[in-house]
Amino acid sequence: MLRFHRAKSIHLFAITLLSFLNSSQLQANIIFSEDFEQQADWVAGYPNTNGVGLRPHANPAPPNWTVIRTDPAYAPSMGDTDRHESIEIGAFEGKARSGERSVVFYRDAKSDPNWKWWSDGILAKKFDQEYNEVYAEFYIKWAPNSDHPKALSKLFRILHTWGEGGEIFKGFRDGFNGPIAGWNYVHNNYGLRNTIWMRGYPPANHYYLESNPIKGLPREMLSGDMSLNFDNNITDLNQDRVTDNPNTKLVGMKSGLLIPQGGQQGMIHPREFFGDESITGWRKMAFYVKMNSAPGVADGHYEQWIDDQLVFANYQIAWVGADADKMVGWNAVKLGGNDYIDKSLPDSLRYEDWYAMDDLVVMDAHPHTPSAPSQLSVTRQP
Repeated sequence: MLRFHRAKSIHLFAITLLSFLNSSQLQANIIFSEDFEQQADWVAGYPNTNGVGLRPHANPAPPNWTVIRTDPAYAPSMGDTDRHESIEIGAFEGKARSGERSVVFYRDAKSDPNWKWWSDGILAKKFDQEYNEVYAEFYIKWAPNSDHPKALSKLFRILHTWGEGGEIFKGFRDGFNGPIAGWNYVHNNYGLRNTIWMRGYPPANHYYLESNPIKGLPREMLSGDMSLNFDNNITDLNQDRVTDNPNTKLVGMKSGLLIPQGGQQGMIHPREFFGDESITGWRKMAFYVKMNSAPGVADGHYEQWIDDQLVFANYQIAWVGADADKMVGWNAVKLGGNDYIDKSLPDSLRYEDWYAMDDLVVMDAHPHTPSAPSQLSVTRQP
């Protein structure tokens, strides 16, 4: 097992931002990694034998993965031979980062029915044990020629699940998942949003963490979701109007300037973040979660990093609520998800774009000592 070492005797103090990472030394072990170079060509679905146009049957998950989910609007398995399945693994020009192969998720837009989220495509990995901490990083690239219509797309999750097979995909209060730490792509009238979402355990009465509301957030949560901007929601992590986390690394793809200077009042277009046909590239995404110490104790962690820039951090989360009969640990990750894309787009377009993911690494601790935001004192102890 590969190991990374870091001294973890760190105490971060602030008046309202509380974090501590305290053990003499911690080894970050790789739980799971995937660069897709050893994977054979693979697609998510094949035609439903009950008729054309019905939801495709899912192929078995690729080696080393647990289960997949697929529900495209347009795909060869649906009779659209010039479109793609919701998930494809292979050697695709311009879609791999470190080698020749990657996983590509295709997004579809279809107007009917109005409530439906189309192009569901999820790769899920369930571990053989639970972990108190999980760190995950991967790289993501968006289609350079994407029109970026208004949309919401689920991209990544770290979670606890007690489901098996397809149960792993059943959420909500009667589901098999919780806690969940998630990340979404959201493009709306306020530009591209950095949308963080959290769900608790047990889901029946702590799904939106309502029994232990989280304090010290940069923005209020709505049903467990936060639509964060790329301005003061990054630089002021706890909404106290004091800059505690200046952006020194996150740069706009097109402007070459530190975000949000490339935008306006924290509003940036998806092309500033992901690029376009003139300039494109990969964004490094990293997430760290730590379970709270006991049911109802608000000391759980959630951090998000983009290109090694801390963009979200909170250390006051009761992932497991006070009425839970036991503690649980993190034991799964999911790449991809379903999409709700502008329903006003004409179906004659059969709109499709894609994003690729590569070089996923999941560890049981931070592989490095996290950088403390400015205005926080850092004391290293032997």
